[in-house]
Amino acid sequence: MATRFFLFGLFLVLFSFGCGEEDPCDQALPSIETYIEDNQLTVEEATQGLKYIILEPGSAGRPVDDARVTVNYEGRLTNDIIFESTNGNPVEFTLNRLIQGWQIGIPLVGEGGRVMLFIPSEIAYGNNRVGTICPNSDLIFEIELVSFIN
Repeated sequence: MATRFFLFGLFLVLFSFGCGEEDPCDQALPSIETYIEDNQLTVEEATQGLKYIILEPGSAGRPVDDARVTVNYEGRLTNDIIFESTNGNPVEFTLNRLIQGWQIGIPLVGEGGRVMLFIPSEIAYGNNRVGTICPNSDLIFEIELVSFIN
C-alpha cells in the first residue's frame, strides 16, 4: 500500500514538471514579409534585407558609424508584442555598437527624424536569445533620432 502511495506521489511530481508553461519561443512568429503584407505597408529596402519606412526625415545631417546617438524607440515582434520601449525617456548609444539593423537604419534619418525599421533576425540578434526576444526573431523598431554627435 505504501508503495502505491509513493508511486502515485512520484507520478504527480513528474507530471507537474511536464506541465509547466509553454516556452514562448516554441510559437512561430510571422515573417517580416508577412507582417508588411498583412498590414498593407509600403516599404523601402536598404542593404542586408533591412526594410524601412521614413516617418519623418529630420534634419539634413546624418550620423556616421561611430556617432553618439540619442534615441527614443519602441521595439516589437512581428506579432505586435512590445518587448522594449524608452517611453519618451531618450537613451544614448554609440551607433557602431548596436545591432546591424540599427547601424544601417538610424543614418537614414537626421536629427528629429523618425524611422520604422523591419529587421530580419540575421542583422538583429540572430540565433541568440536576448531577454524576452527569442532566437531567430525578426524585429520591428520605431526610432526617433533625438540628436547625434559625429
